[in-house]
Amino acid sequence: TAGDGFVYTAEFKGLAGNSLEKADVQGNRMYYADWDYDEESQTSTGSIKYLDLDTLANETFPFALAEGESVACLQALEDKSLLLLPAVWNENDMNQTYFLVKTDGSGTETMRLDATGFLTEGSAQDLNYGYPQAMQTDAEGNIYILVSGMEEKVVVLNAQGSLLFELANQNWSQGMCRSGDGRVFLLSYDSGSEDGSCMLQYIDPKAKGYGESFGGIPMGNGSVLCAASGEKEILISSGNSLYRYDLEGKTCEPVLNWINCDVNSDEVQAFTQLE
Repeated sequence: TAGDGFVYTAEFKGLAGNSLEKADVQGNRMYYADWDYDEESQTSTGSIKYLDLDTLANETFPFALAEGESVACLQALEDKSLLLLPAVWNENDMNQTYFLVKTDGSGTETMRLDATGFLTEGSAQDLNYGYPQAMQTDAEGNIYILVSGMEEKVVVLNAQGSLLFELANQNWSQGMCRSGDGRVFLLSYDSGSEDGSCMLQYIDPKAKGYGESFGGIPMGNGSVLCAASGEKEILISSGNSLYRYDLEGKTCEPVLNWINCDVNSDEVQAFTQLE
């Protein structure tokens, strides 16, 4: 940025695979789901790959998705394990079935639960399903799922997949963020702002409700993404800029301009801050 004597420049590295989606970064790895389509059998096979950010080598994570499974959400954890929400389309009832799956660092599946019931909208149990827009974990291992659809809500589970509580979401949310100290926030449109900005809203697991809100985040064109930074900070990509939000001072300062770095912000799916 201007005035600090430094500028950010971009280096580009190609990724193995055909169709990158649901990227997430943890430590020195960027994980993503990939798809291979067989024309002869007309079937798709999914896999999880990652880019080693130290060596820039492409690797395949040793976990096999079942035939017909797509990845609705992917969360990389600090111990190199993965938390996944695979989805399977059911031709009979024309609905998706979702599973909450956890692996260890070697790719061995350690948990699989049918999560479809968690995605019913509001308190309805009439097969009126929403869809998981985002998933995040906090410092205690609790799992947060943002459910979108006709009604929005946040579902909070413990590390074993048992329901702790649900919260109705009255705001239009872009996703969820985790701060460096392990708290989880909704990233939402701030309907009370005069300039159409965004806000962070803390999800308090002890109170089983919403905590403090943090406003003043510029709302640019396209999607708004976020990543953990310092202990009390969150990095937010909005429009053509990357910002650093200080949760203690409630200030939002620009870090870099994507265009000046030769990066199309509309194509950014995930990012992280390296050492």
